[in-house]
Amino acid sequence: MYKSISLKVEGFLQAIWFQFLFKPKILNYFASTGFVVFMPVYSYRKTKPLNEELTDLIVTEQLLNEKRKLVNFVVLQLYEKNGKIYEIKKHDFSEGVYNVHEFYSSLSHRQEFPEEQLTSELYWKCKKDIKENWLEYRERYRKKHLKSFI
Repeated sequence: MYKSISLKVEGFLQAIWFQFLFKPKILNYFASTGFVVFMPVYSYRKTKPLNEELTDLIVTEQLLNEKRKLVNFVVLQLYEKNGKIYEIKKHDFSEGVYNVHEFYSSLSHRQEFPEEQLTSELYWKCKKDIKENWLEYRERYRKKHLKSFI
């Protein structure tokens, strides 16, 4: 599994290691040679409540390049109970492949969809999925992992 490392300073030139694009063997070559790509990347993160009690949240983060083209995104559903925050579902393109983490099924459940292309339509589809189904996902998580809170 590879992770992207970036220096996130909104609006400034940033050094990005393209770990989410290259396989580890290729990445090791670039890392050993000190290969760094410079490009401005803009990070937009929003957190919005899904209910009036403010216990359920949707967090979205988009990284856009200098031409405002989507570079990667994360859409995450969070649930707060008794001072603890739980991840319920996450749509993730930050590793270069579209992943869906369904924590309500299993704490380590993850599906990869390598055929999916990074598009703004995919981002909006992921956001819509959580906004329309957040209550069902939360209840499934609570029944499976938080039995003492029901």
